[in-house]
Amino acid sequence: MPPGPGGGLFPALDADLELTALGQDATMLRLAGAYRQPLATAGGALDQTVLRTVAAATIQAFIRRVADAIVHRSALPRPDTRP
Repeated sequence: MPPGPGGGLFPALDADLELTALGQDATMLRLAGAYRQPLATAGGALDQTVLRTVAAATIQAFIRRVADAIVHRSALPRPDTRP
């Protein structure tokens, strides 16, 4: 199997994330990208509905993790801001 994203055993997501402030208490997270299925050479033989379901679940889990990190950022260590 060829090395690299989208050609191996694992899926690849190439995407841009955009954060937009929606006032003081809200932020919109936008993801625009492309999901490459694992085992790309076998993709034609696999059920496309199953692949779409797996892709959607993978991306939703990723977005939840990013959103959770944003919401709980106060728990992260703060960088030293002293000059």
